[in-house]
Formats: sequence, structure tokens, C-alpha cells
Amino acid sequence: MIINNKSFPTKEMRRDGTEKDEEILKTLFTKLHFIVDLKRDLTGDKMEAVMRRYGSMNHSRFGCFWLIAV
Repeated sequence: MIINNKSFPTKEMRRDGTEKDEEILKTLFTKLHFIVDLKRDLTGDKMEAVMRRYGSMNHSRFGCFWLIAV
């Protein structure tokens, strides 16, 4: 899971160039045979909802789970 937040309420907080980070991370984890789920520009409440949803899933078939927020 990659959560990539570029847009924020103020222009000064905007993270220009974060698309490159996203691309590099997605490529890396795809090459490592991970299933990459990408979310963009989530509010705090939406990030919490996503984490709760993934936390409640059965992950017994998998060796690990990564969540990266950029």
C-alpha cells in the first residue's frame, strides 16, 4: 500500500515531484512481487479508514504487509 499525498490545503505544503517517489516505490515493490495498491491525496480520516480496512483483512496467505505514506 502506497499513500501518496501531493495536494494539501495550502500551496506551500504542496509536494511537487512526489510522482517520482511514487513511481520508484511502485516499480521497486512490483519487482519484489508485491501487489501494489496506490492511493492518492487522502485526508487523515480517509487514511485511517484505509488502514482500518487493511488491518481487518486476513493476511495469513502473505509473508508481510507494507504501508508507505509519502
